[in-house]
Amino acid sequence: MEISRSAFVGYGGMNSVRAFQRIHAVAKLPLLSSSRLVLTHPKSRRSNLRPQVLVAREQNNSSRDVKVSAMASVSESKTQVVSETNSAQIRLLYDGECHLCMKEVNFLQRRDAGSGKIEFVDIAADDYDPSENADIEYADAMGRIHAIKADGSVITGVAVFRELYEAVGLGYIYAVTKNPFFGSLAEKAYNIWADRRLQLTGRGDLLDVIRAREERIAAKEEEGCEDTCMIEY
Repeated sequence: MEISRSAFVGYGGMNSVRAFQRIHAVAKLPLLSSSRLVLTHPKSRRSNLRPQVLVAREQNNSSRDVKVSAMASVSESKTQVVSETNSAQIRLLYDGECHLCMKEVNFLQRRDAGSGKIEFVDIAADDYDPSENADIEYADAMGRIHAIKADGSVITGVAVFRELYEAVGLGYIYAVTKNPFFGSLAEKAYNIWADRRLQLTGRGDLLDVIRAREERIAAKEEEGCEDTCMIEY
């Protein structure tokens, strides 16, 4: 094997000369006499490394894209959580034909001030659908006040008023009913009122109210059928 000393000096001055001498001495050994010694210029070494650097950069960019997409998905989930927390805290089922009940409903609506913390559903409306309201039938909702909490649980009686007033920032009014003794007294007083509500408001018996509602709905359906229904002979 022959190595040009003058060519080797060009790579690094005197230090390269010493290295050349050592390599030249090693090259004369029998075991290395048939080997080829390849000297690579520093610039060419950099050019050879350049593709590897590009690959590493592409990998970094791809990992960065994954992080960005993960952050985007997290932000979307946060947005979903925020939208869910803005929904109504409680849904009140009320009798829109009860003038005393409507005074309470109007007061709560003013306190709610459009914030949507309370959702108001009129059970007296002809299109009231129990399937959309925890399967609470019209007769049951007329007998006792009902409400549906955000978790889907159904509450009745004094607990409804307590939740409603807490939702509009007036929880202290019914706070005393959290005490078992006073809560029991309040529940008994409410049951007496609920049993006599229709009579006291001049609407008769609950069965009469239910029957009148069913007849009214049936009459509307028949009236609509006269305009749209066709009988084939």
